[in-house]
Amino acid sequence: MLLCFFTSIDFAGRQRRDYGKYAAPAGAITKGFYLLVRLLLTKLLHAWRQESAKINEPRQEQVLVVRSRILKIKTNDYGSYDPSPSLSKPPFKLIPN
Repeated sequence: MLLCFFTSIDFAGRQRRDYGKYAAPAGAITKGFYLLVRLLLTKLLHAWRQESAKINEPRQEQVLVVRSRILKIKTNDYGSYDPSPSLSKPPFKLIPN
């Protein structure tokens, strides 16, 4: 996304100035800049992914331990749900018309 933004600046429609035969072409400078920015962003993304993997590794172990504990719990020894009969009746007496 950042690379697309910088390339749109390059094609802004302005005329390029020639600063002499010893100056580097403007396209070479901008391409070098784009490559440098892209390389830095790639390095940062790679480092961030490695740090994220290191942080999430202990969490995965905790999830496996907790999940195994949950699977060992018996759920059939608590009885069944039997609502009281008062909940099935209306809370008031219906008035006939």
